Amino acid sequence: MIKLAKEEILLLFSSSSALQRQIKLGVTKLLKEIQDIDKVKLKILIPTDKDISKIISELTLKFTYIDITTADEKLKIKITILITDRRVNSMASKR
Repeated sequence: MIKLAKEEILLLFSSSSALQRQIKLGVTKLLKEIQDIDKVKLKILIPTDKDISKIISELTLKFTYIDITTADEKLKIKITILITDRRVNSMASKR
């Protein structure tokens, strides 16, 4: 779905651990591919915790086009949600 996006990609991660898992699985390779697609906006929302600031710094240095916003830690959920071009997909988190 990410590769097929034409306008916007929105990601809501359940936690910093979920984001770290995706990074280990190779999501950064996919982010590099998105960077090559013209006019696709990528926004990430993630609950804040002690580990997230380092991860955000690394990602924003590597991928300057990504807009990462943190939410209150109380907003942690159990799934990661992906929305491309206003269509929702959810992926179960492995907590």
